[in-house]
Amino acid sequence: MIINTRGGKRRLALTVLTVFAIVGMFVVRLIDIQLVRAGELTADAEQRRTLPVTTYGVRGSIVDANGVVLADSVERFDITAAPKNAKLDETWMTRDGKRVKVPTTVAIQAIADLTGADPNAIYQALAGDRESSFAYLARTVTLEVFKKVRALQIPWVYSELHPARTYPSGAIGGNLVGFIGTDGPLAGTELKQDECLGATNGESTYESSADGVRLPGSTVVQQEAKDGGTIHLTIDADLQWYAQQVLAEQGAALGADWATAMIVEVKTGRIVAGADWPSVDPNDLDSVGNEERGARIFASPFEPGSIMKVATFASLLDQGEISPATQVLASTPRGCRRAARSRTPGRTATFRSPRPASS
Repeated sequence: MIINTRGGKRRLALTVLTVFAIVGMFVVRLIDIQLVRAGELTADAEQRRTLPVTTYGVRGSIVDANGVVLADSVERFDITAAPKNAKLDETWMTRDGKRVKVPTTVAIQAIADLTGADPNAIYQALAGDRESSFAYLARTVTLEVFKKVRALQIPWVYSELHPARTYPSGAIGGNLVGFIGTDGPLAGTELKQDECLGATNGESTYESSADGVRLPGSTVVQQEAKDGGTIHLTIDADLQWYAQQVLAEQGAALGADWATAMIVEVKTGRIVAGADWPSVDPNDLDSVGNEERGARIFASPFEPGSIMKVATFASLLDQGEISPATQVLASTPRGCRRAARSRTPGRTATFRSPRPASS
């Protein structure tokens, strides 16, 4: 039996060289990852894993002279999803207290039924960009709705918290309070005092797993949020309501297009009621047309009138020379230059005006 030792040595040498070549490739790759490109790869990994989130400050409240809240901020939730983690054929969800696997369309319909969103829009949000980790499914739902959606325990559904505006008193002082649109404050006190009411949002970051779940203890605050201030109006909500009711009744009875009324506290000059009709409910801007959403009593011009009569009678009332029951007869007979004769409160006082100068 003859053994070819030369061929065996060649095969052994080739095997050793191959092993060294493979190990060398791993060493080179390891050096490239650990040393040469370590900073770049670490930054890229952190960018993919670390997600920014806005921390919303709370917008300040608007209250009347007695502290009745006319405008306030409440918590609302955006229902979001990670399309890359959602399968379009089937998914897990909790139904009747049990975890079951259902067609994804069934889960979508369940979300739509709770939030009032369009199921077709939800499906398009999931199917549009399959590599995306973020998509809106429903916006600004209440805490009650959010809890019901969360109870479904659909693995690729998440949420975002942010404040929204609400007006507990409805149309009471609605034209004065104003309202906020998608682009910010648009009218009334909301717009005029935005610098005081406005909040400053903060920012933080957190690390997430591959399926988008936030890693506990990974949140880092970059900037603290700051809440807005409170605006105290001088109006009295009850008196404001009464003034608006009277305006509505009289305006409708007279067939007027619009009406305004202002009530001022004589001692302080404070406006305790500034009513407009039609009145807008900031919770339902569709209740009136665009031209009725502002405060005409402060923003619209008014034709000139005998404004000195108001000042004159206000002065007489302030000095106690007349009362609200005092009657005044004003006439302009020719040749009469007699001064006005004051009478005691409750009696008739006759005022005479001078004859116009002849040309």
